[in-house]
Amino acid sequence: MSSLEERPTAEQLGQEDADRPFDGEWVKSRRSGNWAILAVLVGIGLMFYFITIIRIEEGAKAREQAEARAAAEQALVESSITQRERNADDVVLTPALEAIAEDAAAAVEGAENSGEAAQ
Repeated sequence: MSSLEERPTAEQLGQEDADRPFDGEWVKSRRSGNWAILAVLVGIGLMFYFITIIRIEEGAKAREQAEARAAAEQALVESSITQRERNADDVVLTPALEAIAEDAAAAVEGAENSGEAAQ
């Protein structure tokens, strides 16, 4: 049995639906088992693929939220600086208000002086 011609074929062994020599039931069951193993491996691969895609999307959402949070904080800081500038501008008195403030200060000072004189 050193060459292929000396080996018996599947037909000689009584197998009608065999596609290769010595293709018995064991080999057929192994082939169907191989397909099952392949299907399981493909399923596991798809599972890891989709898990990876989901994690990538979650990471992208987290990055977008962090960027939005940073932008909101920056806008808040800028608006508070602008508000401080507005408040500083509001403190500046017009000449008429300055005259009233000086008169009020003089009246308070006069009242203090008269209070000291009365004592």
